[in-house]
Amino acid sequence: MKRAWTIALSAVLAGTMACTAWAADVPSHVGIVTGELPEAFQGKEALLEQNCKKAYEWALQLHAKEAEDGGFQFGQSTDQLLHYTERLQYETSKDVLLQDFDGGNSSSRNAFRFDNWAALVCADPETCEVFILRDAPAEYVATGGGKNSKGIGMPTTNQYWRMEDGIPVLYQQFENGYLRAEKGEPYFVEFHDPLAEGEFYTEPPQPPKAYGPIDEVSPDGCTWENPLYIGWNAPEEPSSTDTSTGVTSESQPESVDSESDAPVDESIPAGGTITTTSAADSISSSAPSENTSAPVEETSDVSSHPESRTSSGLGANADTSDTGGWNAGLTAGIAAAVVVIAGGGFCLYWFVLRGKKAALPAEGQLSEEPDKEDKTE
Repeated sequence: MKRAWTIALSAVLAGTMACTAWAADVPSHVGIVTGELPEAFQGKEALLEQNCKKAYEWALQLHAKEAEDGGFQFGQSTDQLLHYTERLQYETSKDVLLQDFDGGNSSSRNAFRFDNWAALVCADPETCEVFILRDAPAEYVATGGGKNSKGIGMPTTNQYWRMEDGIPVLYQQFENGYLRAEKGEPYFVEFHDPLAEGEFYTEPPQPPKAYGPIDEVSPDGCTWENPLYIGWNAPEEPSSTDTSTGVTSESQPESVDSESDAPVDESIPAGGTITTTSAADSISSSAPSENTSAPVEETSDVSSHPESRTSSGLGANADTSDTGGWNAGLTAGIAAAVVVIAGGGFCLYWFVLRGKKAALPAEGQLSEEPDKEDKTE
């Protein structure tokens, strides 16, 4: 029994936290009722507020009508907040609750003297379900259902889209028919009324699940989001950069392959540049040799510090002359030749040119030494 109470309490807390999470980005005044409600809506203020916040947050995932406008924005709510309105009751012959928004990026301009009017609408006191009016459908409703046309009713779905002959087409269903507008433009709006069209009436395509994923496709190929903008708000893929080395993971396999598959030039003499990076190869390549002691010390620095090569843009196929293998030997040879030539010249000067002068005093000194010994005896 205690376990059952614990599970129930956990579920309630989880639900409360979830509601708090999705309501965090919704203004606190959305769905707040002002004025006296019609009798059918009285006592349902909490449900109305919850449904208004849910619709508001869900709509923020959608794109605005114009590409340059980015995400859809309602704008500012009027001081009336969620209220009873008689002006839309004329369309439905029943009570309607409405919260107006002004100054957003809805394409319904100058509707009811608002700037880009959008609205949250509820006309069903049984379910208190809330729908969104924006763009061409909002303007159509604000103008009384179009020129010489009345009585379209309140929306029973949100607007949805599908591609038809390569053109995005907007749909929204109402109590007395449905609205269709190619590219979502107000001047392409058509309202299809089954009573007026009779046998020529065509049923609208089926919308996706209410307040479901905005890119979910219905059986009739419809999505809540305009197909042209699906994926516009998808999160960017995380970077694969390794923060410890600053090297992206894409470049690492390439560098490893280039090192392991690096061709070894057999023409390089002993003590030349070590082109492999394995520990075994670097040890074997640095074996003691009388003629290669200096080059081995030089190449061991290269093998023990591979970053000295990779940081300068050198790969396995780079010219080996850049690593110092041939240049070091050539430089050592030239230096040795210079030393030999300079030493030979010095010896030639010292022993040949000055040999005669240096030899005479030496012989004199050697001849005098026996005499000194004799005198001593």
